[in-house]
Amino acid sequence: MSHETFKSEMVQFDPEDIPEESRPQVVRVLLSMLFSKLFDTKGIKGNSHLTINKKTVLSFLSRLRPAELQSLYVLILDYHGISQEGSCAWNNSSE
Repeated sequence: MSHETFKSEMVQFDPEDIPEESRPQVVRVLLSMLFSKLFDTKGIKGNSHLTINKKTVLSFLSRLRPAELQSLYVLILDYHGISQEGSCAWNNSSE
């Protein structure tokens, strides 16, 4: 998919259009797919396509419900090799 198509599709996609009964599963899959765009370093340093993709993903993430971002936090922790066991401020805030 070209970066123009990716940007266009992500801008037009409204997460609120996802049916409630399938929303948790769909959001989890979308986060897994979009996660790679956040940490993509392939290509030339300063590549504007990578910057556009990251900005597009971040814009999409800002339209998700706060509780839905927990899956993204788990992906980020795993990516950096940080254990999810023990306490995390964002995980214990509701206790």
